[in-house]
Amino acid sequence: MQSMTDGPYWTILVLVSAVTLAAPALADPASEWQGPILKELGAAHGIQVGTMGTVNPWNPATQLTEIGEFSDPEYVAFAELHFDGITSGQNFLNFNVWTRPADIGDPSTYVYLGDGQQFVTTAANFTIHGAHMIWHSGLAPWMSTAQGFVAPDVESFLNHHIDNLALLYPSIDRWAVVNEAVKDAPVSTTSHVPGNLRESLWKQEIGDDFVFKAFTRATQAGIGTRIYNDYGIHDPAAPKTQAVLELVTELRALGLIDGIGFQMHIPGTANPPSFAAIRTNFEQFAAIGLDVYVTEFDVPECNTETCRTVTAPQIAFNLASACRVVAACKSFAFWGVRNDLSWLYPDRVAPEHVASSSLHPLPFDQNYAPTPVFDAVVAAWQVSAAIPTLGATARGALFAVLMTVGALSAWKSGAR
Repeated sequence: MQSMTDGPYWTILVLVSAVTLAAPALADPASEWQGPILKELGAAHGIQVGTMGTVNPWNPATQLTEIGEFSDPEYVAFAELHFDGITSGQNFLNFNVWTRPADIGDPSTYVYLGDGQQFVTTAANFTIHGAHMIWHSGLAPWMSTAQGFVAPDVESFLNHHIDNLALLYPSIDRWAVVNEAVKDAPVSTTSHVPGNLRESLWKQEIGDDFVFKAFTRATQAGIGTRIYNDYGIHDPAAPKTQAVLELVTELRALGLIDGIGFQMHIPGTANPPSFAAIRTNFEQFAAIGLDVYVTEFDVPECNTETCRTVTAPQIAFNLASACRVVAACKSFAFWGVRNDLSWLYPDRVAPEHVASSSLHPLPFDQNYAPTPVFDAVVAAWQVSAAIPTLGATARGALFAVLMTVGALSAWKSGAR
């Protein structure tokens, strides 16, 4: 793509910035919206468009029930307008069997805290993406070897926990079965070896085959779409990406997996991955028979005007364009709706993620006005199907035109 600071592309993005900042709050954001609708644009290309939300999540750090975004009817209505997929941002992400079961071998003694059933009810108009069944993080304090949680109880818990999630939430047919099992610096990129897995309770107490055991159990539990999900795999040639590819290739050969989840938390301080690179990446996973899911897209470390109006929309445009042209890309999910309610927003970010805090990570601002990220995704999905054959300079010029006559047209007429 042409330089982001040259020619019409830069001019149009500045226009986006100026108009978005001037947008007033709407009294009823969903009913007053008059611009493009993300889920309709995605559906035209076979892409489900998703987001993240919670109702009344139980925060394991504070051990308190909080008020989530999906407790706000206005927020829910706006999310229903633009998205047809939803992922719970808290209680399905973290293990919420916060109290040690009386009998690890008896799944009926597992007490699940939080808003799981309430979330499913509130999200009745969405397709729910379940996340995550097995993860190295978010463990309850009792889930450690220091507290006597060791083999064979760990494997017994893994099996019963997967069974319980399938039974408790039968309407959720798509799950990230395992999340983030591969270490950031794997030892092999040409085969799946134990040294590629991060150290975790599961690896330590179950063994190097815990990922295969989790996917086997999910298969036995009747999960329809089984996904492996990870971060830091947006570069097709990166060692971690290749290590994940080797892992899921083995799972696919055993008939245990259906899809790959790309979290896509892509920093606004780095060079954006190109359209060609993302497309190549998606295609190499599709080549082994996997569907592709963008599961948690946002832009961390986006705190400058240049990032808001240039880098973030370029990331979004390239990613949405690649998802459009790769038939295996089935879902494109943002990790939230509004910037101010993002897990990365400066007054909400957890201490361990302060370095990734971001003012401009998502497609809408605090007034439900579209951000340049929104405009970029709209442009990607409105563009001619001939876009893959265009050169970088032509793609940049075409993007500028689309941003002018497409996403911005509603703003120029005073509508939203």
